[in-house]
Amino acid sequence: MQSTSETDLSTGARLRASIVGTAVGIVAGCSGALWRSWPERIAPQGQVLALLLAAGFAGLVSALILPEDLKYRDVAFGIAVRKGLRAGVVAVLVAGCVLSLGARSAALGAPTSFAEMALKGRMWTTLLVSLTAIMPGFVCGFVGAAFGSLVAARFVPLALNAPLSSSLPQWSKWLSPGVLALACVGMLSPITFIGRAPKVDPPPPVVTLVRAPPPPVPPPFHFVAAPEFATAKLGQIDVDTVKTIEGVASQSPMSFTPDYTTFAFCDRSRPSPAVTIFDLDGFKPIASIAVPSFPTRNLAWSPDLKRLACVISSDAGDARIWILDGADHRATALPRPKNGDLPGGTFYWWSEQEIAFFPSDESPLVFDLETLLLKPTDSSAYLAKADETTKKRWLEGPRPKLPTFSRWTLGITDLIEQNTPPPRRKPDAPWRLSTQAHWAFIDPQTLNAHVLKPLPVTVGMRCYCPPDASKLILVHDQWAEVAYMKLTPPPPCCIEVEMPMAFEGMSDSDAKSQVSKRNVCAFAYRPLINPLNGRAVGPDHDQVRATLRLQDWTAGRATFVITQYVGPLDPTDVVATLHTWDSGSPVAWKASKDAAWWTVAGSPLQKEVKEGSAPLETPANLKVDVLGSSFVVVAQARSFLHPTPKAATVELSPISTSSESDRQAALKAFVERHHNKASRGDIPALMDDYGQTVQYLGKTVALGALAKEESDYHQHWPKVIETVVSPIEATAKDSGFTVRYTIEYRTENAVGAWASGKNDVELFVTPTARSFQIEGQSARLYDRHSSQDAGLAKPQGIPVVAATLPKPCWIGSFRMNGATDIECTDCIHLANGGADIHRTYRLIRNGKVEKWCRAELDGTVSQSNGGIQIYIGHQGWFRGGGDKDFVRQMAPSAGALVGNSVSFGINGNELFEPTTGTVMKPVK
Repeated sequence: MQSTSETDLSTGARLRASIVGTAVGIVAGCSGALWRSWPERIAPQGQVLALLLAAGFAGLVSALILPEDLKYRDVAFGIAVRKGLRAGVVAVLVAGCVLSLGARSAALGAPTSFAEMALKGRMWTTLLVSLTAIMPGFVCGFVGAAFGSLVAARFVPLALNAPLSSSLPQWSKWLSPGVLALACVGMLSPITFIGRAPKVDPPPPVVTLVRAPPPPVPPPFHFVAAPEFATAKLGQIDVDTVKTIEGVASQSPMSFTPDYTTFAFCDRSRPSPAVTIFDLDGFKPIASIAVPSFPTRNLAWSPDLKRLACVISSDAGDARIWILDGADHRATALPRPKNGDLPGGTFYWWSEQEIAFFPSDESPLVFDLETLLLKPTDSSAYLAKADETTKKRWLEGPRPKLPTFSRWTLGITDLIEQNTPPPRRKPDAPWRLSTQAHWAFIDPQTLNAHVLKPLPVTVGMRCYCPPDASKLILVHDQWAEVAYMKLTPPPPCCIEVEMPMAFEGMSDSDAKSQVSKRNVCAFAYRPLINPLNGRAVGPDHDQVRATLRLQDWTAGRATFVITQYVGPLDPTDVVATLHTWDSGSPVAWKASKDAAWWTVAGSPLQKEVKEGSAPLETPANLKVDVLGSSFVVVAQARSFLHPTPKAATVELSPISTSSESDRQAALKAFVERHHNKASRGDIPALMDDYGQTVQYLGKTVALGALAKEESDYHQHWPKVIETVVSPIEATAKDSGFTVRYTIEYRTENAVGAWASGKNDVELFVTPTARSFQIEGQSARLYDRHSSQDAGLAKPQGIPVVAATLPKPCWIGSFRMNGATDIECTDCIHLANGGADIHRTYRLIRNGKVEKWCRAELDGTVSQSNGGIQIYIGHQGWFRGGGDKDFVRQMAPSAGALVGNSVSFGINGNELFEPTTGTVMKPVK
């Protein structure tokens, strides 16, 4: 058994154990101090564990260094563990000292009181962790040294051969106690914070807010039509400002007072049906009168222009006269005439006590507002007092008064914006024109036009215009744009230029006759600038500025009249392309020997325009028809399969080869125009983009066959929408370009069938003159959806709901109670707290539809027991497929929905109606 003296540590062994513990403690403490957030990210028990690991490591190292300290093998274990105990506790004390000093320093340097509070809490936690780890540090040092002794004992002799000598100085024995004392003092340094006043933040700076003065309130809008509007000349009336009225039901009745200062319309922006009376001159609503459903036929102003008369049909189909009072915001229903039902046709409130009806199937009748009796017009008290002119006007039938102008009329003109001459090898081919439709004031004698460029033109748009043209009201979809006009000085109408020859030297009698009849024309262009020298070298056919008409030609100088222009002419613009017009197309003037002639236009002049010139027919894709007291935009009938000679007015996408970016932009413009033509069903313009033969979807197709195929397609799908949805990539190939892109399409037909999807399109196009021509086309169809997918066409051939609702919709079908052969299909669109509903009734026999009809309803939406509830407040139109008996049979079913609520449960993204078991599936 070994004695205690044999296992005592020598002075050198103590010193070396303390050095090992100090080194390990400094490394552990500095590592924790550098990792500033470790006390926050590690729980206190984890921090203690980290210190104990440092103690164990220190004990292990102390046992392994200098095996001679272990004397001989029998006492090696005892000496090693004593060294480990000392090294472990020193490591814990030194690490705690470093961490405590670091935490104290951080707390002293806290920038704010809040930061000081957080850092002081971390400091005290660090101190507590260090004190907690002291006693376990002995144990960990013991364990680490025990493992170390097992290794170190191999290098210790079996027996003590000679005592170990120590040559250390005397003061070294105080080094180890000194290290322990300093470590304890440093570890307890946070105690100095006891009694220390907490940090006080300086008061925040006082910021004085200086309120900006409120912006000046603009004066209320008020339009006053100047008396000069009625006598203004062509070009003196132009658009001043345009304002939009939302929620106008464009297909429902609307009416204006005779002076066009007040507008009455069916308002779809309200949660329930209403007729709104709108002050156009002040641009504000005057009254909104709630009605059970939108009126039919027309709206008739009272003679004092304070009330409106309208006809509203009940749920049972019985028509009643309603009087709408704007002052009281009240609608009053009049009883059924005592001696019969209400006549059909248009009606007029021509006197205070009488409303005149002009039905198409019987003689005119008068409804007496005092006696509520219908009577013949010859017994009218109003006509009895009227003069002969008034009697004749009414007895011959109502004649809506249209705007009349002294020197010009309202219409649509196709403004020519680009013009490309025929190819070099086909000089007799027609020129290619790119046009844009605009509203314009047009001189009916010469067809000179003053274009109103801010106003849009779309098919189906209705235009109302007061007699003095002081404002224009354009109604389309769900809005009405009111264009307030202004008087402007008449723009310069003429230019004088040098001609390529003298008039007296012309020998062609036909050419002289064309000049005398003023049938010779030209175009004004932006100049084409040579980038190498900055000089004008001719006209830029991609930038047409105006169409000109020859008025006078004396010697070598001529005066041209500006018949229409894209914008004001600049003195640097050039005049070129002498031509005449034939069937709406320009034809090169043969008398001009120099086809490349051009000259600078110079400053426009204000001259008198001579009258008596024959009108020149220019391209027209749209035209204006008269509809009641308004104008309506319709498509101009044009045939591609049987064209008139030289009739080629198509759009052109310009191409520039000056740079790759210009070429890519031109190709992009060409592709977008191509699909715009397809969307509006303009087959002649669409065919102009193709060559005479096309590799079309894997087969060679002649242009005529392709035109017939496209025509048949658009007849089956009257509504086509094609939109480019991906970047257009073009790469050069052979003599042309391969163009790749993706489109989304949607098609609809008259019975409501629809289809949608995507197409990856690849075109092979070649440049021709300054345009492109499609020589090959292929496509890959995917993501296709159709009305059949939504269950709308079961069984085959069943007409479906007219797809005129905004998407997405929820669609579902069910059989009517007690009628196994009648199927109902509901198409519901929910938006902004409202619901639009299209219901289709179909009589199905042997899997085929024999009869069908449709109704439109709308209402409001609210939450109900985890689902939704739709209150149906109004029924709009009710239409049938030609069988009036079936329409009358189904009308009560649709009308019974008005005033009732329908509840739907929600199952995922589907709606479930528990009464009929109908599942409404979403369709995008």
